[in-house]
Amino acid sequence: MLVDFTVENYRSIKEPVTLSAVAQKQSDRQTSQSSKRKRVKSDHEIASGYHVEGWDIELLPVLAIFGANASGKSNVIQALNYLLLMMTQGTQEAVKIQRIFKYAKLDPFKLDSVSVHTPTKFELRTIFDKTIYTYSLVINQNHIFSEKLDYALNTTKRTRRLFHRQWDETIKKFIWKTGDDFAGSHNQLQNNIRENELFINTLLKLKVDRIESLVNWLKTSWRGINLGSED
Repeated sequence: MLVDFTVENYRSIKEPVTLSAVAQKQSDRQTSQSSKRKRVKSDHEIASGYHVEGWDIELLPVLAIFGANASGKSNVIQALNYLLLMMTQGTQEAVKIQRIFKYAKLDPFKLDSVSVHTPTKFELRTIFDKTIYTYSLVINQNHIFSEKLDYALNTTKRTRRLFHRQWDETIKKFIWKTGDDFAGSHNQLQNNIRENELFINTLLKLKVDRIESLVNWLKTSWRGINLGSED
């Protein structure tokens, strides 16, 4: 289940933007009685949240993005869709799909001389079996700079590393760090992963107990978002 998604430097998005399924708490929804603004319906008045056992959060079953025309709403959804496309199908397959959907490519924010030469950043948080998984990716059209997967149990709330690979420009290779809870034969594949391919995509083809629920969601539950073809 989606907790939240953050993207930075993607198409019209320059600064980090987050799409969150976490319902606001009651104290956050209270407004001053003297406020002259028209009262906005609370999250629970629109759709009741699901309490997540062991975590002090509720997740909304429905999300909506409101804003003016051409304000970048669709780019947030496109960014989420493209990240999941790369995770499930691989970066090379994503490149093929961009021939059909023009949005399916890693275009940085081009109205800034720094951003146009800076990679795009993604962060996806999901929760399964009371465990929150955080997947982070820093990438441009030609290269992966960083890929990381962490998790946190509801019993400890402490974030633990599963795997992290960081590109070292000096030695022209990735530096890998793997958590104690992620030991297994799958880690022997690290040296065989191409520089422009995601490790998470390889893990989808294997059986890794620690991330089985996350992998099952990626493989069976995510069908993609059809935003239509662009001519």
